[in-house]
Order: sequence, then structure tokens, then C-alpha cells
Amino acid sequence: MSIRETIFEHLEGIAQGTFSEAHAYPVGDKDPNAPGRFIVYEMNSQDHQRHMGGGAALTEGQFDIHCLAGSAMDAHKLSEAVRESLDNKQGPIGGNNVLNVTAFVRDETDSFIAPADASHRGRHMVTVDVSIWYEESVTPTV
Repeated sequence: MSIRETIFEHLEGIAQGTFSEAHAYPVGDKDPNAPGRFIVYEMNSQDHQRHMGGGAALTEGQFDIHCLAGSAMDAHKLSEAVRESLDNKQGPIGGNNVLNVTAFVRDETDSFIAPADASHRGRHMVTVDVSIWYEESVTPTV
């Protein structure tokens, strides 16, 4: 079980539940200027907790979840679904790869991706910064 698989499954469910044609993608897998409504996510850091006895099996992942759409209202609708699903969450997330987590929304920002040329209209983006704590396997110390 991987946090990356789990967060993908969870965000895909949010995207599809908000707009039936929407999907979630890891950063780099979808051009932000592409048409449609979608979520792009990236893990910014993964802090593995340690103590004198070795690994603690507790990890904090920092994720930026970018909600993109042609209209500000649609981008906000996606971001609100993300926030409602993950802010102050304690319990399971995912689909086939379920992890028990504690999650908090740390920040939200609105932005606009300017059109690259006259053939684009530009994209509205709301970024939700989420901290997700979860347990992971630890290699025993010898």
C-alpha cells in the first residue's frame, strides 16, 4: 500500500463525484492548459518520523492539490469537494488501497494560468495545500 496510490484513488473519486467527466492526475501527467475540469496533485515532502529506537512508522506527507477548470466557479467546486473530504479527516481514504489517515487543509490559493496564445482561454486553478499523516511500514533496526 502506497500513499501515492491511495491519494490518487481518493482524488479520482472526488473528481468523478463532482463532475462525471473529471479525473485526477499526478503532476506531469496532464497539461494544465488542457480543456476540461480535473485535479492535478503532487507530493511536496514526506517527513518520516524517527526516534532513538529507530523508525516510528508515522509519516507526514505534504500535498498540493490543484483543481483546474475553465471557470472559476468550477475550479472552486472541485476545491471545495477536496476540502470537505480531507480537512480534519480521521479515518480511511482510498479505494482498493485504503490507508487510515489524519489530514488537515493548511492553505488554499486561487490563481489564473494565462493563455499561452490566442488559441487558449486560460485556466482557473485553486490549490489546496494538505497535510496527511499516515502509518507506513518500517524496516527493523538490527
